[in-house]
Amino acid sequence: MKAQSKTIGMAIGVVFIIAIFTGVVLSSRGQAISSEISGNSEGGAALSLANTEDTEIIINELASEIPETGFFALGPDNYHEYTKEELFDYYGIEFDISSVFPDMIEENTGSYGIFKFSDGSDMQGHNFIWANPIGNEKVSIEIIKDGAPKSDNTQVTNDSAPLASTISGENVNIFRFDSDEQSGYYAEFVHKSLGFTVYGYNFDKDDFVRILSYLISC
Repeated sequence: MKAQSKTIGMAIGVVFIIAIFTGVVLSSRGQAISSEISGNSEGGAALSLANTEDTEIIINELASEIPETGFFALGPDNYHEYTKEELFDYYGIEFDISSVFPDMIEENTGSYGIFKFSDGSDMQGHNFIWANPIGNEKVSIEIIKDGAPKSDNTQVTNDSAPLASTISGENVNIFRFDSDEQSGYYAEFVHKSLGFTVYGYNFDKDDFVRILSYLISC
């Protein structure tokens, strides 16, 4: 009986030692992951917002001021008007920014439509605009179906190409802009075969990432 108790005691001791060793290894691995993310600042500032396997936020600095958004000058035959419900059905996605930020109110609700090429493909997606009437925050979300985001800031970063963030496993290029008139963040990414171009005017980085994370969850 004493021999059996001694054997059980030794087994418990071995398990306890293994548990301590495993905890040390996992702790070291967590520090290594955190260090790898916070140290990855070449071409952008890495933010330790969510050090998970499928999320890493990197903010790229623009070499110039925020780029101007260009619009096509097309005739009425190229414009296809929708209701909001029809437009969401067309894109296969639906979102409501006020569910994330209750103070945000949608603007330009009088017209929902898209300019298209003669073959029916998107030439310019619809631009959803939400604004906070009390503060200065405004978010612009433009979506193009079956295409890449309309704007491309690759050539206006300090490096030859921006460093991509990862949000919920999807690649997102995020840029910070700051000028005398306005500041905020810009992002471009593809989600559900839709090209997203998102501007967050007077947003801080955490709130802007919350918007991106919400859109990717839709």
